[in-house]
Amino acid sequence: MLGIIIGIMVGMSLCRPEPSPAAINTRSKPGVGWISRLSELKLNPDGKVSETTVQYLYGVIDNLIKRFNGYVSYGDGVNGSWAGNVDAQYITVVTPSSANTEFEVVHGLDRIPIGYDVIRKDKAADVYDDGGGDWGPDIMFLKCSASSASIKLRVY
Repeated sequence: MLGIIIGIMVGMSLCRPEPSPAAINTRSKPGVGWISRLSELKLNPDGKVSETTVQYLYGVIDNLIKRFNGYVSYGDGVNGSWAGNVDAQYITVVTPSSANTEFEVVHGLDRIPIGYDVIRKDKAADVYDDGGGDWGPDIMFLKCSASSASIKLRVY
């Protein structure tokens, strides 16, 4: 039974892969909302698991349950940071001085984004895109109905 639990824990992708060093704007890892990694487990000399190890595994599993039952975090919102437990990144940009002009948003997802949310903006503005056809693993293109708007995006 313990081998199954350990196999499940090892097989779970609790830690994200590092973003590519080729990305210009790599994500920082503040750890806000993250689940800590599992410590190395060792068997007793007789090949059995101690009661302390079982209690430790119970604590890890209980922490996972608590974190996923209503406590998924969106992080701290710091520019360039991971968005908590979500595979996303916060990015702050200023739009071009001409409204409705396409502009680049460099990101560190190391994959093509599927979308974005506008988290904050300093003026009335609509942020939009042309369908994402030219987006890449480190860049996306958006437009904004207002000129020189400061916007915070969550890119995912």
